[in-house]
Amino acid sequence: MALPNETIKTILLKDGVVDEAGWQQIEKESKRSGLTVQRLLVAEGRLSHKYLNELIGAYLHVPLFDIRSMQVKSESVETLPEAVSRQRQVLVIGHDAKTKAFHVAMLDPTDMDNLNFLKEYLKGDIEPYLATSEDLRLGYRLYKKKASENFENLISEQVQALRSSLVQGGGNVLENVPLAQFFDTIVDYGAILDASDIYFQPEEEIMKVRFRIDGVLRDILIVDKSINDGVVAKVKTMAGLRIDEHMRPQDGRFRVHSSDVELDVRAAVMPTFFGEKVSLRLLPGMQSFLTFDELGMEPNIVDKLQRAIKRPFGMLLSSGPTGSGKTTTIYGVLSLLNRPEVHITTVEDPVEYLIRNVSQTQVNLQADITFASGLRALLRHSPDIIFIGEIRDRETADIAVN
Repeated sequence: MALPNETIKTILLKDGVVDEAGWQQIEKESKRSGLTVQRLLVAEGRLSHKYLNELIGAYLHVPLFDIRSMQVKSESVETLPEAVSRQRQVLVIGHDAKTKAFHVAMLDPTDMDNLNFLKEYLKGDIEPYLATSEDLRLGYRLYKKKASENFENLISEQVQALRSSLVQGGGNVLENVPLAQFFDTIVDYGAILDASDIYFQPEEEIMKVRFRIDGVLRDILIVDKSINDGVVAKVKTMAGLRIDEHMRPQDGRFRVHSSDVELDVRAAVMPTFFGEKVSLRLLPGMQSFLTFDELGMEPNIVDKLQRAIKRPFGMLLSSGPTGSGKTTTIYGVLSLLNRPEVHITTVEDPVEYLIRNVSQTQVNLQADITFASGLRALLRHSPDIIFIGEIRDRETADIAVN
């Protein structure tokens, strides 16, 4: 849990960051947007995460946790199971052998329920550190080392079981339990590693499983090509695609629960020379979008962007290579602009995240909804803000500029 609003209010008033009237406006906007007061202060550019935490840490007399400057070992983190750490929004970052105290990074060092639980669970005193949600998110990656070892052992067993069932002719591939376990394990591992994409890529005699992590494509696993048909059939079933269609590209989506995270998965199936290839885009169901500060933008860039999005006119273009954060940035902008008095409309391909109170239209070529035709139609609905997913052709570019 984040710090209580009353605590934040006391800190901000004491430091002179806001007055009583300013605080009431912030609290009102927080309730409207669904963002915590802390996230809202950072999102609107009033304070940086670092400065806000310095204020809070000084007020509470609690040290700050900065994962980029502190050396944290995976052995310390694994003192607490990952599921418990994520649920409680804490991270064990160290242990003092002399005092038998555990150093724990947490969002709210004043949360007595959390402190008492950790003291009982870890059988030792707790020394809290103040952490941001971003520091905790990066810290949870330290569980990956153990997860990698578990994945290698588990997937080895599942591949052997799957190979045996295929050799024995185990009936309908859709009812093949080892295949389901194999697929679920791959998706779960991708979620643990924060992969943005998973590819099941058939070649002449093998099938490669590849993850895109931080924009970089990595080979994760190589298995028998015979497994590919089962994976394709399972994905088509989950995404509501035609199982008997093998010569045309197909797109769909489905939802899975993986690593304590709800994932929207965008599936694309494409015929290739060696068989059908499956691409999965993993989209975590975000309750609130990342702020510019959390995206790692430099302060001067944040200032320019804040000024630009507050203008009542003009155009912003977000461009860059695959995995660079274009969509995440745009959704962060839209979440800030999303107010009751503003009419926001979009044309996307596909709609990746649903935003409350925003009219989002999916490109549908069969219904003649393209970026260009969708944009023309949107102009008849008196929008204040328009988001176009892609500008692929001159017609769309002309309409967008006009």
